[in-house]
Amino acid sequence: MTLLATQQDDQTVSCAGADWFKYNSIIANNIYISGNSWIGFGTSSEQMKICRRDAKCHNLYRQEIALQTCNCIKYRWDGYSVYNSTTTENKLTWELFIFDNNDIFLNCIDIPTNGTHSFDLLGGTGTFAPGPGKYISMYCEDKGNGKIFNLVEELYTYTDIEIRYLLKDNNGLYKISEDNSSLVKLEETELSSSLFSLHGMTNIPNGNFMKELVNPKLLEWHSRMDIDVKLNASVKAIPKRQTIVQNYDSFYSDETIKGIGSFEVIGEINEFANVRFAITFDNTTYCSFVNDTWVVIDIADQEVFLNSGMTKEVLENLTQEQLESIFLIQDVFKFRIAIIIDYLNINAVCNIEQVKVNFIN
Repeated sequence: MTLLATQQDDQTVSCAGADWFKYNSIIANNIYISGNSWIGFGTSSEQMKICRRDAKCHNLYRQEIALQTCNCIKYRWDGYSVYNSTTTENKLTWELFIFDNNDIFLNCIDIPTNGTHSFDLLGGTGTFAPGPGKYISMYCEDKGNGKIFNLVEELYTYTDIEIRYLLKDNNGLYKISEDNSSLVKLEETELSSSLFSLHGMTNIPNGNFMKELVNPKLLEWHSRMDIDVKLNASVKAIPKRQTIVQNYDSFYSDETIKGIGSFEVIGEINEFANVRFAITFDNTTYCSFVNDTWVVIDIADQEVFLNSGMTKEVLENLTQEQLESIFLIQDVFKFRIAIIIDYLNINAVCNIEQVKVNFIN
């Protein structure tokens, strides 16, 4: 996003709009946004009010976005509904999107209750009631004139384009059966608009169907010629087993440190991730606490590490006495930690932010 203005109290900022957007028959080459939280489309007048009062915009942003199926511009208003207050209850943040099919979308992030809301639908339907965390989609029916906006409190869906999908591999073209249970091979082999309209799927098919194909491809067709096609794939995979070794020494020789009280693993590890820990004091020999005693293990052997390394629970439950029994026999008061992660299935979660050491001072 581009920062357009800061610390706007009663001022109005003229922001670049677009010649493809109209409101009440006026082309909105400029969008006027006030520090008092109102918007004018093509004219500097209070046509949309979002918690409008004597507010103050601390930061105003603009961003041009080229999506897969459309172009849009986003404006972000970030400030407070009271010009001389920065308290949490007065935090006011919203994002306004205008689309090239003349629709509008409002993302209500922080909306206090101490201002006025209003928007002229120009013959449309719905109630304009912004609130914290709400999505308000404004669908324009009279796109040529920018009139008749119908409001729905839901995430916006771009509707001014027809999209169809087919699957393809080395043996031909495929669609999904009407009951969404199986692949259906098409007799046709040549791609055409009519083929997509007749057999194409309106939604991207489940990726499991592609496992049945040889060198599968997902084909997308859409009814507009002026939009670049960009397909994004969300792929789930099981990472390989991996060992992570701390690459710097943690020292505990400061005179203020009287001992080590405990270790704490910060992050999330679920039951589908097998995670083990080990400690080294010389960057060569790694130790694990097994059956109430410290033992040396070979972390280069991943099977040994997984079988003999310490679980999160064992590491965190080490007592001060157990820790001191191995720390105090070291010549140099430093250590490093190694971690091995084995993802058991696709549902595994392992997000370790840090291993925290709680010193005794």
